[in-house]
Amino acid sequence: LDEYTLQATGLSMHLDKQVAAPIRGHWLQGSYLLMDCYLDKRPYLLAYLVSLPHDITGYREANIFILNGALVPVFLGLVSRIALLLSGRGSAFVATGLLASLPLLAQSGTGGGMEMLNLTVIALLFLAMLLWSARPDATRLALMCGCCVLLSQCRYESLLYVVPVAVLILAGWWRTRTVVVSTSLILTPLFLVPAVWHLRFVDSMPVLWELQAGQESRFSSEYLAANLAGCWRFFSNLGPTQPNSPLLSVLGFASGILLAVASVPHLWRRRPVRPELFAFGLFTLSSVLSVSLFLFYYWARMDDPMASRFSLPFHLVLALLAGAAFSRLLRWRAWVGAVFWISWLGSLMVFFFPAGGAKLYSVTNMVSAELRWQLDYVEKLPKVPRLVMSYAPLPWVANRYSAVGLRRAASRSRQVEFHVREGTFHEVLVIQLLTPTSIDGDFAVAEGSEVPADWQLETMETKRLGGRLVRVSRVIFR
Repeated sequence: LDEYTLQATGLSMHLDKQVAAPIRGHWLQGSYLLMDCYLDKRPYLLAYLVSLPHDITGYREANIFILNGALVPVFLGLVSRIALLLSGRGSAFVATGLLASLPLLAQSGTGGGMEMLNLTVIALLFLAMLLWSARPDATRLALMCGCCVLLSQCRYESLLYVVPVAVLILAGWWRTRTVVVSTSLILTPLFLVPAVWHLRFVDSMPVLWELQAGQESRFSSEYLAANLAGCWRFFSNLGPTQPNSPLLSVLGFASGILLAVASVPHLWRRRPVRPELFAFGLFTLSSVLSVSLFLFYYWARMDDPMASRFSLPFHLVLALLAGAAFSRLLRWRAWVGAVFWISWLGSLMVFFFPAGGAKLYSVTNMVSAELRWQLDYVEKLPKVPRLVMSYAPLPWVANRYSAVGLRRAASRSRQVEFHVREGTFHEVLVIQLLTPTSIDGDFAVAEGSEVPADWQLETMETKRLGGRLVRVSRVIFR
């Protein structure tokens, strides 16, 4: 539901200029009105950016996909520039090529989630860190602080990158023996306050945590073993069942080990470290800590099709490490470049194209398939004034249907019946979720899909998706 939530929040910012996720919407005299809004747990930079083209072209579901698609070349361009500053031209080609062959990146660039924006701003922040390390001045400090603020509104864990930025600022002051203070630096803590408020709000609202049955906390050491096993299955996968890149995984981890071993004599002799490499070390450490934090999260198994996106910042580090290692090897043997590009082409043929053709996310994400089937089914029905009451109202609101959640509708059955009699709605549909209750194939209405006992339902269609049933019914009023 992440993508539908972001779409609905963008619609709210377009229509009402407020950060809110609506769970109820109605057409009134040709205008679509949003009601029953709440503050969602997801940061809202992407929703804001999506609302801007809505303001120009009108609300279009495609706008979020166009935005994410446009971010892909921007991100790869930033990666090329970063690798060029770190290790030279060869490194830029290797790092960019490895990321371009990652099915997970293609999946994020063609989806409606917030990962592509988060990854792009992370790359922009790292570039700003490198520029500041090379020559500390007020302009580069402003760029780095601005990127840090934007990143805090991309994803929750991105606030962790505030720490390396602060360390890098202090290191720049120490190295140049000059304290550079600008208006942007002074205002940055103030601009970070909304992100902290948002986190505290989410912490105080367990209903937003979306915990599964039997879970009581979002972070716990109990999740570590399963998440580590999921990480291993994701990074070591050699088939089209995961959107990973074995070539990137192998080269990235091997390069990290080789570079760490090669740097030991350098550090042992206490030679000064290049400022750019110091910034790279801080950035790498932050990315590793971010992934380590996910290992204690209740829903962060990388082999889960809806959780593998958490690994994207770490893939960026792996690509940069591989680029740096190959840059050193190219100075040693020229044929290393040919071996890499042959391996890269082989990786495209063996992993990238089969993974794309298998449509992994569409096939394995049953929640997405479940919601898509509902929308497609109702879309084919005759066009009449219709109220949709669903256990998951957000997708309907994002597609601008007159819709309301079943929990709210069940408590206002008289009002619904009144509007049917008055002709506001010619038809009322109920979308219910049924879950299995026994090994014999028995199903029962899931929590949140109940309707008042006095409602008479006429079943129109029932569809089995995975282990659950989705039932579309029409309410019969007497």
